[in-house]
Amino acid sequence: MLAQTALGEFTEIRRRTLEDSLQYLACPRDKNVLLLDIENKDTISEGEFSCTACGTRYPIINGVPYFFESGNGFEWDAQATVSEIKQTLAETQDIQALWKMILSLGPFLLRQTKDRKASIDTLFEIVTFLAQDTITQAILMQAATAARYDLEKYTGTLILDASVIVNLQQQYRNGVIIEGACATGENLLVMASSIASPFYVGLDISGAMVRSAQQQAEERMLFVQGDICSLPFRKNAAGIYVLNNVFDRVVDPPKACTEAQKIVLAQNGYLVLSNCDPLQYTYKTVDGREILFVPPNKQLTLEQGLVLAGFEQQMEQRGTWQIQTIAYGAEQLQYKTIYGGRKK
Repeated sequence: MLAQTALGEFTEIRRRTLEDSLQYLACPRDKNVLLLDIENKDTISEGEFSCTACGTRYPIINGVPYFFESGNGFEWDAQATVSEIKQTLAETQDIQALWKMILSLGPFLLRQTKDRKASIDTLFEIVTFLAQDTITQAILMQAATAARYDLEKYTGTLILDASVIVNLQQQYRNGVIIEGACATGENLLVMASSIASPFYVGLDISGAMVRSAQQQAEERMLFVQGDICSLPFRKNAAGIYVLNNVFDRVVDPPKACTEAQKIVLAQNGYLVLSNCDPLQYTYKTVDGREILFVPPNKQLTLEQGLVLAGFEQQMEQRGTWQIQTIAYGAEQLQYKTIYGGRKK
């Protein structure tokens, strides 16, 4: 049964889903138990999760839990120029403050230009101006990528091949199904239609993506905003964990693999890694400069990531994704998918 509602309209199913998610969610900082507080028990307009150990609070906005810096709390002056924005960012030393400022650039630029493609171009131009050492460069590019998704429009989708899903269906035993970097949720919905699980969770760093996904959420399915390098899930919660088209965009792939190792079942658990082939670790600016998404000392192949997370490869599949975006237009992306079970 679908709980399809506009954002801000919440059903009894949505309330029950948030309550049930407590069995699987955890504080991303310490993996401890969360408490749920829904302020309006009838319509579930707002609420929060809070950690029973460290006390950190995570807001629920329009039914979407936010477990990573969302950019709330910062607003650019409506009259600010690009030069003034660059100066403000250049003078800001705190990386978390920079995250907020960059994430807030999406709606600001769109209000200014009324053009999504122009806004995306300006966003990357501003952030590449800031890039210094490779680690800071990668962190700021991840913030820019998250902000870009608030502006982007997609046609087409990045769905696992049917043969991969059939194999996972045959081997799946128990645990929830989780997808990191789930985008607008199409892949998780396809998996849910084929693999019966007690619960499904999609996570993405982009609040815009997650809000879009949540509008199509089925019963026993929740989309949350968060970071794959600091997952808000309990240890050994996932029977299947999917990372799709993110391995060359996350700042720290080894840490993402370590997090995967924590949340996937020690027995009968599977990790799926799917990405453009070859991996695209850099972004080329209009003037030809290459900006790193992933620092050189953090770059991993999919095969290396699977091993690092403690899995043995069982299957490889290749294909082509057909997508169209505002930033890059129509694209045919060659991809590779591998997956494996726990090492014996």
